[in-house]
Amino acid sequence: MYYQNPDSAWMVLANLQYSYRTRDVDLYSECFSEDFEFFMPEEFWADYDGDGLLDSCWGVDVELAITEAMFESVDLVELSLVGSSESLWSGDSTGTTWQLSRGFNLVIYPSLVPADSLSAYGMQEFLLRPDSAGIFHIWKWWDYSDPAAPFCWTELKGIGSWSR
Repeated sequence: MYYQNPDSAWMVLANLQYSYRTRDVDLYSECFSEDFEFFMPEEFWADYDGDGLLDSCWGVDVELAITEAMFESVDLVELSLVGSSESLWSGDSTGTTWQLSRGFNLVIYPSLVPADSLSAYGMQEFLLRPDSAGIFHIWKWWDYSDPAAPFCWTELKGIGSWSR
């Protein structure tokens, strides 16, 4: 697997997977639109932007900062995105926004000792749309991690669980 031209919605998710596996925040940043939003499970809602209000999502700046911190703090990341559920999103009158659902298995190794690994699994939902050059980016992302999993993806992104 290698980074490829994101000229389709599914290719962006392949690139996201590749950037996680290689822990490359520059490639990771290419996956997102400037108005990106990550929606997390309710138990992680907090004031991420400092405005005194509870946030149910964060934008691209927070996404890149916490992911970069995670990439720099761990020795290995394994990510598998599976499935092929995709359709044009009914909420877009232009007919260019795609809705993709993927099952996932994410394992983070803070050290190379397998017993120290932290994992999450479940489903993720993405809305992706092209820019004016036809390059697709993730616009919206919902974390639907399995509640039975040891962690959810939101936690492993850097909310503190793996860095305890």
